[in-house]
Amino acid sequence: MPANYEFSDLQLLLPFAPTDDSSSFPWQADPLGGEVIYLADDKGLWMRMPDENDPEMDFEAVTGFRLDELGRKKKGDFYIYTLKNGEALLPFPFTAAQLLELDKRTSGAFSEGINCGDKTDELIAEIAQRNPRAAELARAVVYREMPPELEAETTFFASVSHGLEPAAVSNAQAIDAPKFSMNRAALIAAHEHEWPTIGRDIADASTNGLDAAKAGARGWWEAQAMEWARAKGKVESAAKPVAGLAHAMNSMASITGLRHKL
Repeated sequence: MPANYEFSDLQLLLPFAPTDDSSSFPWQADPLGGEVIYLADDKGLWMRMPDENDPEMDFEAVTGFRLDELGRKKKGDFYIYTLKNGEALLPFPFTAAQLLELDKRTSGAFSEGINCGDKTDELIAEIAQRNPRAAELARAVVYREMPPELEAETTFFASVSHGLEPAAVSNAQAIDAPKFSMNRAALIAAHEHEWPTIGRDIADASTNGLDAAKAGARGWWEAQAMEWARAKGKVESAAKPVAGLAHAMNSMASITGLRHKL
């Protein structure tokens, strides 16, 4: 699977700003407003932290890494952290899977700024207008949707999260999967009239069981998603029907405004 994303594709996901030390690290970002600063140069993404011997700081809880997994070097009053072999936490170029793994380890350092509830899809659409590749990364970290050419990665992550062998996931999808899928925005627009909590339920899919209806890079299996909603009592049977996918696409086209500014 190719490492084909560059720093420019990452810049719309984190609030990077120029540093005062441009000779070493031209860019820095403080995504969670805490003690961790991410530094970027032409080789990759690094981490800057105060002295980890601070007795009031739980290093692993703050960074997502154990000390024995990392290397470090002193720079002024801070330490620059690397992987144990001296390589960047995220090398440039990188794969969507590498970024997804780092996001999981760091408690959403990359996805938190993108995940803004009902406005998430609007934000990702705005990102896509500026950099389609950055939008692919945004969908990967927020919805665990891999770019089409990397669907094998999605299958692998699904197998890990459900405790299955990758082959078992592949076979199950081939046998049981419905023939049609919809992306997230289309699914919401088509069914929010009868399933009022659909946006929140999709956002919580990794913990409420709805992720079983994920269709990888293609989006969501509509029939399986609706089956889950009915089983959970989420569907209002008396809701006024709408004109299916055509309505969904029209609703998507009419969305305006963003909660987050890029």
